[in-house]
Amino acid sequence: MKFIQIVSLCLLFVSISTAGGFDDLGYSARSVGMGGAGIAVHGTPYGLFYNPANIYSSKSLSFYTTYSNLFPGIEDDQISYGTASGIVPISFLGSLGTGITFLGSDLWKEYTLHGAYAKELFAGFTVGAAVKYLGWSAAAAEGESALSYSGFTVDAGLLYVLNDAIPNSQISIGLAAQNITEPSISSSGSSNNAKLPRKLGMGFAFYSTLYSYLLTVDLTKEEDVHWLKTGAEFLAYKGEILTLPVSLFARVGYYEIVKSNYSDANGLNGGFGLKVNDYTLDYAYHYPHLMEDLGGSHKISFSFNF
Repeated sequence: MKFIQIVSLCLLFVSISTAGGFDDLGYSARSVGMGGAGIAVHGTPYGLFYNPANIYSSKSLSFYTTYSNLFPGIEDDQISYGTASGIVPISFLGSLGTGITFLGSDLWKEYTLHGAYAKELFAGFTVGAAVKYLGWSAAAAEGESALSYSGFTVDAGLLYVLNDAIPNSQISIGLAAQNITEPSISSSGSSNNAKLPRKLGMGFAFYSTLYSYLLTVDLTKEEDVHWLKTGAEFLAYKGEILTLPVSLFARVGYYEIVKSNYSDANGLNGGFGLKVNDYTLDYAYHYPHLMEDLGGSHKISFSFNF
C-alpha cells in the first residue's frame, strides 16, 4: 500500500509540473496572485527563481519567504511547499542572490538551493546566472530501499529595462533559460528517461509610475509544453496608519497550457499585498480549474528590506 502511495504521489507531481519535479509550485504569493508570471518582474528576491538577472535592480539588502499547503483535497498526507530568498547588492560589482525551495510530504521530499549573480553591463541591460543544487528523496516501501537523488544544474537570464519610453512608465523584457544542462534526476543519476527538461521563457512587464499598476505576461516552453501566464497588480490604497506608511495592492492572474501533446491545465489566481514601512505581507489563492478535486491552495509570503 505504501509503495502505491509513493508511486501515486510521484505521478501527481509529474502531471502537475509536466517536468518530473523541481518546477514552480508557487515561488511567491505575489507572483502566484499574478498568474505565476515573473520573468520580467525585477527588484525582488524571489525573482531569481524566474530569471537570475532580476536581482540586479534591488538597491538594498532584502529577504523574501513563502509558505503554502498544496492540494488540500488529498487525504492521508499533508503536502507543504516553502521558499526563501535574499539579495545582497554589492555596489558596482553587481548583486548576489541566494534561494531555497522545499517540497515536503510524508512520502516525498524535494529541494533546490540557488546561488545567483547579476551585473548590469550597460544602462538598462543586465545579465545573470545561477547555479542550482537539486535533491529529492522518497520513503522506502516495505521490503525496498529508500530512493534519493542529488545533482547540479544552471540557469541564465537577460533583462532589459526601458524607462519613460512611454511617459511615466517602465517597460521590462526578460529572457530566461532554466535547467540548461538537463541533468538526469533519477536515483541513479544516469537515466535518459528522467532528464529534467530545459525551460525557455520570455517575459514582459509594464509598470505605470504615475498610477502605480503593473501588467505582466510570461511565455514559456518546456519540451512540447507551452505556457501562457499573465497577471496584473494595482495600488488600491496608499496612506498612513499610526504614522506608518501603508500601501495595499490588489492582484489577479490567469495561466494556461496553450500547446501540448499530452497535458492540459489552466487556473485563475488572485491575491493582495499589504506593505507597512519596509515590511510586506502577500497572500494569494490558487484555483486549478482542471484539478478541482485537489482543492485550491493558499499561499502566504513575507518580505523585508533592510
